[in-house]
Parts: sequence; structure tokens; C-alpha cells
Amino acid sequence: MRVSWIAIAALGVGVRLLFLLLAPHIEPHADESTYLYLAACWNRFGVYSDWVRFLWPPGYPFFLSLFLRAAGGGGVLAAKAVQVLLSGVIGASVYRLGLRFFDRRAARAALWVWALYPPLIGYTHTLWPETLFLALFFSAFALIAGPNVAPAPGARGDVRLLLGGFLFGGALLVKEGALPLVAVILLWLFLREGAGRRGAGARGAALTALAVLVVILPWTIRNHSVYGRWQPVGATLGMNCYVGLNGTYRNLDYPSDMIADMVRANRRVAGPFLGSPPPAWKRSEAMNIIDRSREDTAAGIRFARANPGYVLRSRVKRIADYLSPTSNPVRHYALRLYPGILSAGPVRRAFVLFALFASAAVTALAVPGIFHAVRRRDGWILALLPAALFLTAGLLVGASRFRVPVLPVLIVLAGRTLAGGEGRLRAAERWTIAAAWAALLFFWVLNSAELLVLLRRVW
Repeated sequence: MRVSWIAIAALGVGVRLLFLLLAPHIEPHADESTYLYLAACWNRFGVYSDWVRFLWPPGYPFFLSLFLRAAGGGGVLAAKAVQVLLSGVIGASVYRLGLRFFDRRAARAALWVWALYPPLIGYTHTLWPETLFLALFFSAFALIAGPNVAPAPGARGDVRLLLGGFLFGGALLVKEGALPLVAVILLWLFLREGAGRRGAGARGAALTALAVLVVILPWTIRNHSVYGRWQPVGATLGMNCYVGLNGTYRNLDYPSDMIADMVRANRRVAGPFLGSPPPAWKRSEAMNIIDRSREDTAAGIRFARANPGYVLRSRVKRIADYLSPTSNPVRHYALRLYPGILSAGPVRRAFVLFALFASAAVTALAVPGIFHAVRRRDGWILALLPAALFLTAGLLVGASRFRVPVLPVLIVLAGRTLAGGEGRLRAAERWTIAAAWAALLFFWVLNSAELLVLLRRVW
């Protein structure tokens, strides 16, 4: 008997709930503590503070503040429980997008992958904004990716586009790095109606953009009121330029106390791609946080212009970091943050090995799925979204967490590959896929020594 998609989605939520029940009080790490601090300050003083080095979007601190205000210390667990429930929205969106761009078999295969995918499981029971962001962003995408209906006054298509735009705006208030993704989707809305209906496409894109603007404009005005600068959502680009366009190097996927061991273990790779770096530049000390971010961004651009050779060769290592099969929950295991039965040797090793395998498999299986997607009249959006994120966050910082905003897309593409049953790929497409897999293998090998050090810590 075939299991219904609702049962598969419920299984995925149940797996995430099990992890929460087994690890309800993981010690906050790095940015998690900052999100809690911002939420607590918001409740205590009634204002949203910046974090000295950058101005985070307000969405996730506000989300946490609601639960802290309602339940005090128990609000942290309540927020995590809601994240577990919100993960079901992500699963439903994965299934809906699989149906929209492929067929029922591909949608079900993608949903199975989502249900058991460790990197996404790991974000539901920790205090990172990824689950909230993905629930907003991909429910919006699933809404507007419905059947192509020429927008007309009062039509259900208009309502769908407006609701999708509101949700996109909410997603941007959680992660401003999604701006390129929203821009790509607006372009897709404009083009998907075809040349003969370009006016309808322009209207649909305009409606969605207007809804996005309605959501983010109040916060933009607030930023101008507080800082005297027009800044749409947050100001984090400068910090990312400091990390990604500088003479220093750090992979954010690794615990800080392991960096020296990683460098020694991977010196044969670090030498050609990261060796003999130019002098590092220092962060701006401007008092205005938006000015600070802009000055750091300008400094990163100047560094890239002055040192194009180093920047180009260091991108090879950044790409390897971006494509590495590691993830936040693997880092949490390396930090020994999981308690109880989840920290037991067999459970720990099985989870980490499966997390590494699942991440690598989804990335590899998504490649053939791209060729099936672009055969569809408007399926090219499933290829363009990962490409847009790779060309922005991927090349700049290169950590696995920056891959998360398009993980549901990769899962949908992998589901198409796993489902099979569609027309054979042409010889040129098969050769291109083989070349892409060879490139993936090359980048994985570049980081293999570091992963072995990480595995030894976990073991």
C-alpha cells in the first residue's frame, strides 16, 4: 500500500520532534546566543539593538522575543517546538514544488529525502533562523509557482501572488541574503508567461514585488529613523566581506579550536590556494553600524581589486567549503553539544556519517535533476536559484550554512533523479553531468583531510 504524502511529511516532523525531545536544552552556540540576547533586549527595553559588528534582520529575534515574553525561560523550548511544526510547512512545499515542476513520483521521492535529511533536522531543535526562513520562503514559492493564470482583477491568481509576496517579505526580514533569490523569482514571474503574454508576466511580478515592499518598507523606514541611512533590511554584507575578501581565512563550519589542526592537516591544499596571502585589512570602527558595514564592503572590494590573483585562487577553497558535505549539526557534534543518548558513540557516529552521506548524495543527485528541470517551459528557475546563491554567498563566504536557503530546491531536483522514469538524457547532457560530478569530487577531495580531522574529533 502506498504511503500518503501527508504520512511522509508527518514522519519528517516526528523525526524532528524526537530530536527535540532527546535534546531539549542544547547549550546555545555562537550566533544562537546573540539571537537570544537581541530577543531579550527587545523585551526588556522595547527596542531592537544592533550587534556592534553588523545589523541583523529583525525577524528571528522578534520570533524568539514572542516566546520569551509569553513563557520566560520556557520560551526557548516553545520556540523550538514551533520550529519543528514549521518544518512540516517546508516538507509540504517540497512536495508541492515536486508536483508543480515534475510529477507525483518525483514529489514523493523528494519528500522522503526531506523527511530524513540530517542538516535540515539539525536546524529545528537549535536556535538558528533557517527553519523559519525556509518555511516562509518556500511556502511563498509554492504559492506563486501554481498553474500559470493570467493575472486579472479579483482573480485567485492575484491573491496567490500577493500572499506569496507577503511571505517573501517576511522571509527577507529573517535573512536579507535572500534578496538575490527573490529578485530571480521576480524575473521568473516576468518571463514565465512567454513573449506573447509579457504584459501579464510584468503585472504578476509587479504585484509580488509590491507585496514584498509593503512588508519590508516599514523596517527600512525604521532603519533610516534610527541610523539616518536607507538600508532595506539589515547590514551584514560588510561582515561577510571581512570574512570572505580578506588576507585571513576561516571555515565557519569548523570549531574555532580546530582551525590550527585543519590547516596542518590540509597544508598541501592550503598552500596553493591560500598561501602567501596579502596583508589583512581591519574592520571599520565607524560608530554608525550601517556606515561600518558599507565601509567594510568597500574595503573588501578594494582588496579584491588590488589582489585579483589571491582572490581567484582562494575562491577555489571557498567553493570547496561551500560544497563540502559537512553541516551545522555535524559541527555541533564536534563541539560535544548533544546530550544524553544522542551523544552515545553508536548514535553519534551513525548520525554524522549519514549526515555527510546525505548531504553529498543530494548535491550529486540534484545535477541530473537540473537537466530534467530546464526541459520544462519554466523549470529553469530550479537551476537559477542555486546558481544565484552560489554566485553571491557561495563564492563570498563559502560555508555550508550559506547553502541552506536552496536546500529544498536541491532536494526537489534530487527527487526527480531518484524517481527516474522520465525521458533519457542526451549524450551531451550525460557528459555534462559526468563533468559536474568530476568537479564535485575534486572539491570534496580538496577538503577531505579537514573532514577526516573533524571525523576523528566526533569519533
